[in-house]
Amino acid sequence: EAVEIIQFAPQWKYVNVNLDVTVALTLQISAEQASNKVALESALDDAVSSMKSWRNQPCVLVIHVAGATDESESIIKNRLTDPSLHTDASYSPEVCLIAAIFDDETTELVSRNALLNMATD
Repeated sequence: EAVEIIQFAPQWKYVNVNLDVTVALTLQISAEQASNKVALESALDDAVSSMKSWRNQPCVLVIHVAGATDESESIIKNRLTDPSLHTDASYSPEVCLIAAIFDDETTELVSRNALLNMATD
């Protein structure tokens, strides 16, 4: 397992990451959620809603997915890079860096502190 950047934040070339990142979000998806499309999409909707609530302020989202499958990985990538997100004035994908750890182990959980440390580094 490795950290995979799902969405780069091109606008970050104008951002001082030590001063300007206003929110670091983490999302831990269990194997049960990863294998249930409705539960997975609901968790992703919550993440997108959180990013939108920051109104185009620079942000980081780090996701850990236990029991990741090709299907769950595809759903996550498609949802978080959906072109329709670009049409919402409250959210610009250009300012949010999104990274994921797709873990095929179903029992693996990661410390929320570890995810938060990754997001802030």
